[in-house]
Amino acid sequence: MYQFGAFHLDAANRLLYRDGDLIPLPPKVFDTLLLLVTNSRQVLAKDEMMKRLWPDTFVEEGTLAQYIFLLRKALGDRATWIENHPRRGYRFTGPVEECDGERVGEHRQSHTVIKDETTKDEGRISRFQILVATLVIAGMVIVAAPVWSSRKETGSSSVGSVAVLPFRTVSDSGDDYRADGITDALITKLANLKGLRVVSYSRVRQFKGSSAEAAVIGRQLGVEAVIEGTVRVASGRMGLSVHAVDTKTADTLWADDRFETNLSGLLNMERQLAEAVALRLRRSLTAGERGLLTKSGTSNAEARDLVVRARAVLGEQEAARSDLPAQVLLDRAIRLDPGFAEAYGWLAFIQHRAYHAGMGGSGTLRAAISNATQSLARDPDNLTAMRALAHIQHSAGRAVEGLVMARRALENNPDDLDAAAAAAEAYFRTGLYERAIPLYERALAGEPENSEFRRQLARMYLFLGEYEQGSAIISQLPLNEIGPFGMLLYAETEPIEKTALVVRSVLQSYPNNPFSAFIGGYLLAEAGNATAAMEIWTQNARRTEHLLKLHENPHARAGLGWIYGRLGEREKALHQVREMLEPDPHHPVFLFFAAEIHALVENRRQALSALKAAVENGFFNLPMIDAMALLPAGTLRNLRDDPEFLEIRSDLARRIEQLREQY
Repeated sequence: MYQFGAFHLDAANRLLYRDGDLIPLPPKVFDTLLLLVTNSRQVLAKDEMMKRLWPDTFVEEGTLAQYIFLLRKALGDRATWIENHPRRGYRFTGPVEECDGERVGEHRQSHTVIKDETTKDEGRISRFQILVATLVIAGMVIVAAPVWSSRKETGSSSVGSVAVLPFRTVSDSGDDYRADGITDALITKLANLKGLRVVSYSRVRQFKGSSAEAAVIGRQLGVEAVIEGTVRVASGRMGLSVHAVDTKTADTLWADDRFETNLSGLLNMERQLAEAVALRLRRSLTAGERGLLTKSGTSNAEARDLVVRARAVLGEQEAARSDLPAQVLLDRAIRLDPGFAEAYGWLAFIQHRAYHAGMGGSGTLRAAISNATQSLARDPDNLTAMRALAHIQHSAGRAVEGLVMARRALENNPDDLDAAAAAAEAYFRTGLYERAIPLYERALAGEPENSEFRRQLARMYLFLGEYEQGSAIISQLPLNEIGPFGMLLYAETEPIEKTALVVRSVLQSYPNNPFSAFIGGYLLAEAGNATAAMEIWTQNARRTEHLLKLHENPHARAGLGWIYGRLGEREKALHQVREMLEPDPHHPVFLFFAAEIHALVENRRQALSALKAAVENGFFNLPMIDAMALLPAGTLRNLRDDPEFLEIRSDLARRIEQLREQY
């Protein structure tokens, strides 16, 4: 047995304790810890560790980094016990002592009990799987029948928690989006019932098209029951069948397939569905509860259909360039129903995304503010509008107001992953990383395949200088999806030759992003390919100049300023600063960008002046400033030892502490 600090590592029984409490570790994470502990104070090369941990299997370095990340979390400290040596390996830093095995016997006894219980559970699960398979086959026969019939329910007690999985569509007309809309509407209506915990749509959307058993998904989500449904569309008619599954036994609690309508009657069918499902779950409803179930954001079925279609379009694409079709749909929805809050909220979301991507001018930002405000005037609790406005406030130079709105969205929707991510981003922008990271971790745990959550969380670890943790997170994405900050993480944790390959993959996916070109070109130059770097910068400058002729946008000006700074085009870079600040000389984010550009062209005094003004006007992201001063590709490297820079940094730290006390 080994002891380090408050920990005891029982190698014989493969157990880890902290102050006598068992800390569960996956087998390979335990192996990693044991390898580090038994080689304490030595730097273990990554290649050697991978050979010893996976002797018969080829794995990537990212896999090892992921286990190191999980191990650090289990130990309760991100850096103290395990030291990273970039491009070399890892070292266990704590003093390790071998101790006697007095407690080994009781550890073994405890471990045996756990193992026996696990064995029983596994046997029970296997019987459940047989039952579920039988039910699935029976369900297939019923679905295939030409005449629908309502099936007998087998449960009678009320349900306290439920998840509605994305409904499936049987249609040849390409309208899957309607099933998503019905799912979301049912979740929203059921969530109005007090005493019933309903999993948010953001948590279940990852299971669309999943082949996993409903009961298994339900146990993963921690609910008592799961509702599944099938939507059938043919010749202008829509039919709907639903059934509920007990997550503990995998039994079908009840099934209902009485719902049918034409497309214009969809809203009425959704109300009938919500009431029928609620009655099955609750056994009885008050008049007030029935009223909540019939509540809808619009009475115009076509307007609702347009909004659902717009959301589907947005879900298929990440780039702002693809948003125009969705915007057209939302404009039509608002013309049909000028009181539809959700339509205004999504329109605000789209307009802000376009502005942030350099695809719209100040008028686009003003329109986004107006639409978000109109949405909340019609529905003060509209989550889409609150999320949009949290981002919009930051773009308008009001990061604290954005934080207030994001906190409100999360307080109203504590189970929603998008609300958690919006709050995380607001805390990130205000320098409160210790509050941002757990929220992004929660969002990512709820939807591990969400690439945006993963990129944003990895970015924060990059700015904190915790490169291995960031790399472990970002390495789960395909290379072409890691984005510019992912490139920087690879540059800090991988050989420069591999980083160059990563850069080319990223730039193929982000060809018009100035920051990606700025970072990618620098890394290619560092890899010895200055010609390719110059070509990338020149091409991106040409594209951005063309974009600015269409839309005057400060984000595009900032990107062009970075590029011209790298190209050595001093006057052109400074021209971008003047144009960027012309609409609002006190905007904190653009003042920070101005400081970066001045620093790139060796305007030290102007850079420090702009940085000081950024802080005084509400720029709070201290870890970002530190990263830009420390990273090899950082824009503020030539300022980091300047006494005035250190004074500005200290002033910002004090401001963040005041903000922390308030929020």
